[in-house]
Amino acid sequence: MTLRHPYEERKLTFDRHAEWYKSTHVLLLAELMTQTVAAGDAHRLGDADWLEWAVGRLELVTSWPIGSQPAAVVRAALKD
Repeated sequence: MTLRHPYEERKLTFDRHAEWYKSTHVLLLAELMTQTVAAGDAHRLGDADWLEWAVGRLELVTSWPIGSQPAAVVRAALKD
């Protein structure tokens, strides 16, 4: 893979997470990113501590009430 400059060659290996992600968590992560960027807080996605906290909160959500939108679920999960 080439990084940053066409002549900077590095061998990178990519692997997968040990388990498949649940579709619930994929949808919630996409919504988290959407809300974070829309709020003007895209820089938070680069903050490892905040991202670990936010994803940890979303990981606790295994299902949500019928009729609720992912946006509402993410807002509720991230409330302090």
